[in-house]
Amino acid sequence: WEFLYQLSVYKKLGGNVKFYKEEGDLRKEALSIDDKKSVIIVDALFGTGLAREVAGSFAALIAEMNELKSEGAVVVAVDVPSGINTDNGKVMGIAAFADATITFGYNKKGLITKTGKEYAGRVIVKDIGIPEEAYRKVMNA
Repeated sequence: WEFLYQLSVYKKLGGNVKFYKEEGDLRKEALSIDDKKSVIIVDALFGTGLAREVAGSFAALIAEMNELKSEGAVVVAVDVPSGINTDNGKVMGIAAFADATITFGYNKKGLITKTGKEYAGRVIVKDIGIPEEAYRKVMNA
């Protein structure tokens, strides 16, 4: 419910949010915008726990995000760039290149690897109340 409330406030302030479900939708929309630097893409396709190769329409959407980023769009990943394994930082077929990644609780192992850093961009860790002891257990697992 919190998300819906925040979305309604954003829209009342004149914000525009679009959800893309079909392959090519993101690209078509972005083509209509002259200044790609004004395009902000929120990458929230996959989060932690991705353990399979990204394929099909998901892979195509990530490729579209990467292409738009190369043209000036800003990509912000939620928790981890889609396609990055949070345990080891490996690319699971294809992954989104983010300008910034907002992750929650603690930094993820996969984001501190060489590859993870390349894809995550600037990593911002937001506290959500996870006890320090739990964090240490996860990082030492």
